[in-house]
Amino acid sequence: MKKDNSSFWPSYVDIMTTLFAIMLVLFAVTYGRFKVKERQLGVLVNEYKDIINVYSQVDSIDKSEYYAYDSLYLKHTLTVGIAYQDKEYNIKNKLAEDLTNKQLADRKREDIRQAGILVQRTIHNLEKIGKNSKNIKFLVIIEGQSSKIPFQDNDWQNNETLSFVQSS
Repeated sequence: MKKDNSSFWPSYVDIMTTLFAIMLVLFAVTYGRFKVKERQLGVLVNEYKDIINVYSQVDSIDKSEYYAYDSLYLKHTLTVGIAYQDKEYNIKNKLAEDLTNKQLADRKREDIRQAGILVQRTIHNLEKIGKNSKNIKFLVIIEGQSSKIPFQDNDWQNNETLSFVQSS
């Protein structure tokens, strides 16, 4: 019987050429995966910058004298104490202080107006940020209580009717 002395690798040069080709393929695959991850990280960095911009805009509310952050309910609350006259649905110029001290009532109205301007400015700045980024969405909820003291004079003069007439 005759032995076959032929080898898969005819020479040392063929082995080195094959190893080079394998390394080249591995480099190309690794480089492609790196570029994909780099793009993903770039998107995350931009989203993070948008979030920081939103927080910095909202932070301006906390630094004002008109609002405080309530960490229990995760909301910003107005620090200006507002009380309206009892049993009134048209609350324009009907602060409780209007009955006793007109100057104090006017100062409170100005504080309320400045607090509203601050919220309006913050919303406007957030909208500007939102136009540059598709990822920013926010919801502003303004709430209040119409009356803490229940009253029921008759079927048409009560808290429920007062709240209905005030909201319409």
